[in-house]
Amino acid sequence: ARFSHGTLENHEHVNAWQEGAEWQHAVGIATGGDTKQEVERDHRFTCPVVAPYEELASFQGSISCLNGAGNAEEIEACLNAPIDPCVNLEKGKCKKKCVFTKGPKKVRACLAKKEKFEHDCSQYGEKDPCKEINVCKFAKSRCFHKCDALKIEKCKEARLCKPAKIKTKNPCLGCQLATVCG
Repeated sequence: ARFSHGTLENHEHVNAWQEGAEWQHAVGIATGGDTKQEVERDHRFTCPVVAPYEELASFQGSISCLNGAGNAEEIEACLNAPIDPCVNLEKGKCKKKCVFTKGPKKVRACLAKKEKFEHDCSQYGEKDPCKEINVCKFAKSRCFHKCDALKIEKCKEARLCKPAKIKTKNPCLGCQLATVCG
């Protein structure tokens, strides 16, 4: 863990510390009026790898719900919801109501065939400057690369473009509820 924070104007009173073995060498952060910074910015704390304690492990099932909550009522609903039975299960134990995904999600896309055909067309807000660039197209009041909107078959036919599979962040990575990711 590394201690870092925004500018001092935003975080005048912030500090970090590390507990001992009885607290599994946890790193804590304190903020607020009486807090005095004792640790240098970018200080690195070394922590042994340990399994999360039960309260933290069970809380992990609420995180995605809490991230989407917009008010106190929604937060309460997340905290009172049944615990996700799939949280922290390894592949061999991820069964019944759960499914396991091991790799990043791959999405089919159409990309520029060569580096000379690459261009950020979105920087043009008007039709004329967009049309001056041969790899850009202007439609529906926006400028985009000609490869961006092509389906895979049309992409194969286009001289500027090539089909590709791109790894993206996979929200279903690891063990997840089958009703969500099955």
